Amino acid sequence: MTGQPEDPSYFEVYWAKRFSPAGFARRVRSLHKNYARHLPASREARIVEIGPGFGEMLQYLADHGYTSVSALDNDPAVVSALRQRGLHGVLHVQDAIAYLRERPATWDCAIGLHVLEHFDADGAHALLRAMHTALVPGGCAILEVPNMANFITAPYARWADHTHRHGYTTESLIATVGAAGFTVRTCFGLRRAVGSLADLATLVTQGCTNAIAWTLLKANYPRSRLVVAPAIAVVAVKPSGGDRS
Repeated sequence: MTGQPEDPSYFEVYWAKRFSPAGFARRVRSLHKNYARHLPASREARIVEIGPGFGEMLQYLADHGYTSVSALDNDPAVVSALRQRGLHGVLHVQDAIAYLRERPATWDCAIGLHVLEHFDADGAHALLRAMHTALVPGGCAILEVPNMANFITAPYARWADHTHRHGYTTESLIATVGAAGFTVRTCFGLRRAVGSLADLATLVTQGCTNAIAWTLLKANYPRSRLVVAPAIAVVAVKPSGGDRS
């Protein structure tokens, strides 16, 4: 039927309401704490982010002098909101997988923070393969997801966003990234930046819940190297041998 108004996007009805300037600033500080040493050293490196969210990584990269950064999102409301806040390089792309596949060896670094869990297993593999194709040989991928190993925080992280489709621990995240042709450089739990007493109190509380989760899981999986931070990240590289057929 013509003339019907379009339904509002998920960003418009839910996610946009979760934005707060203080939370945004804290997240930017946490990005520096966790990723500064993993990002390309050259400020002219070509970087693409898939699913920029509120734009924290875009802000961080701009603040630290990166000059060739783009971000892809399939929601026009997200793109509009980020542009209105003065963030540059944000593109409306309906199908990021196709967009990346069509641009082989274009970027030095590809980033997806809390994106992979929005795909089922096959979709996640397709996205990772597209990122692999779009990177130059030796290029790096940085991915961040909620950690399903922390059974205290995992149920909320898994289902608070109804668009989540899959969950990961360090083991399954490493396996998923490796199966897409990447060489995993490191996988770690995210550390929270502290900029206030409230941040410190949250950090201490988080440390207590992490300790409970680690202790109970270790009793059942004594040989496993457990990471129980509420969110985990992997940094991987595309082998210099190039893309797989």
